[in-house]
Amino acid sequence: MTKTDIVLIVPFQEKAAFGPRLLDSYLTYNGFSVALVYFKRRTQENSSPSSIEMQLLVDFIIAKSPLLIGISFMSVFRDVVASIINGIKAKTNIPIITGGVHATICPEDCLELADICCIGDGEVPLKMLLNQLKTGKLRSDIPNCYFRNGSEVIKNPMTYVCTDLDKLPFQDLTSTGKYFIEDDKIMNEDPYISYIRNSKKYDFKAYRGCPYCCTYCGNDSIRAAYGTKGKFLRRRSVENVILELKMAKSTFPDLQSMGSYDEVFLSDPDFVREFAERYSKEIALPLSCDTYITTASEEMVTMMANAGLKRVAVGIEAFSEEVRTKVYMRYQKDSDLLAKIKIFDHHGIQLSYDFILDNPYEKPEDIRNFFLDFITKLPRPCYFNFYSLCHLPKSKLTYRLLADGLITEDDIVGLSNKGVLQWKVTKKHARSPRITFWIDMMVLFSHTVNLGGWKLHIPISLIKLIGRLENAFVLRTATFAYNVFAAVSEGNIMNIVLKKVGIK
Repeated sequence: MTKTDIVLIVPFQEKAAFGPRLLDSYLTYNGFSVALVYFKRRTQENSSPSSIEMQLLVDFIIAKSPLLIGISFMSVFRDVVASIINGIKAKTNIPIITGGVHATICPEDCLELADICCIGDGEVPLKMLLNQLKTGKLRSDIPNCYFRNGSEVIKNPMTYVCTDLDKLPFQDLTSTGKYFIEDDKIMNEDPYISYIRNSKKYDFKAYRGCPYCCTYCGNDSIRAAYGTKGKFLRRRSVENVILELKMAKSTFPDLQSMGSYDEVFLSDPDFVREFAERYSKEIALPLSCDTYITTASEEMVTMMANAGLKRVAVGIEAFSEEVRTKVYMRYQKDSDLLAKIKIFDHHGIQLSYDFILDNPYEKPEDIRNFFLDFITKLPRPCYFNFYSLCHLPKSKLTYRLLADGLITEDDIVGLSNKGVLQWKVTKKHARSPRITFWIDMMVLFSHTVNLGGWKLHIPISLIKLIGRLENAFVLRTATFAYNVFAAVSEGNIMNIVLKKVGIK
């Protein structure tokens, strides 16, 4: 097996893993040989590698004999990554550097695991490290890097920030040098390339950072590490983004859609104005994105709709306006949200809404009132995504919950495995009957039946009646009746019968 300068490991990341992919392209562009290893898919059932998978990773590293091993990871995978690093260290003395979100917000903790920790952007620090390792003269004065030297810890400040993202090469869209360890096998495969081919969708990022300071989010802690908001939030030029999308269309001629992976794609009017004009002329594929909905103007939505924007995910997050504005620091009033939602609906843009459950500051009564007063006013079709509140290290909300005695240190992500097992809400984790009732009500509200080209929904009057009764039996009966009607209208009645008798 050909030896390499660095093995980059991406544990449990979903889809593109933009940071490591750009590091791979940057280092390759600068003359280094890179092996990018995707180590298992992200699942909520079991993210622990098998003994065979662990052995495959170690054997691969030994065969590649790199100068350096890099691991980029989020805080939720801290404990699993610790076991991976221990497994590698048991078989080799190759230095290990950690990077990514957890390294940036908890560098001291990462030095408990690895030899070096990189905070913030890693392109230039990694290039400097590899150049020194090639000469055999590794120094500990590299920017953004913490070093462990026995009992001594050397902390170098973050002086490198990639302010011009246009200078970075685009991500490599081949499987060359990419490997995927899953199901007790190692494959010469890039799972993101497989995702693009199967979904016929290409995802991209135009920004680094986020302009907002939501208290529950890891971005707030990352911003603190960067020091100034100007350095933390950076945008690529529209020209640069369009060039990447053209490359993607050329590489994958059967692409059917594009998706922005930015938290708030519609946040800068000037960027949106130029992007919409060029995207409609030069890319012209259906587009999806996330955004902070109250910042979107009529002008921006109109331009993006004309450019091909079809789907938008927005974070409502809290059921209580008071919790949303005073706890999460998301300054979005219910009335403002509804006004903006109407703009998107007017242009035929499909919306999905994100909500955070398991917040001790919210009560079931908050969800009930929000459903009856807000949800029932939403245009349909619509979709809901439910997430469980995870207590990220050093976030403002985590500090507040600790101070109020509502959580303990053991509940913080990294010590707790909740961020892995309950990131997205599933029925596998029991909640109170009242909260479960209102989740099911929102799902029932969002149901759509296609009948002869018409989209039919359960009447709002019936929805409100079931909600005011707040009776689980009535809800189950209505849901079953709806499913039967939907199955009949779509010719799938037998599926309902088979499921009920346990055959399917």
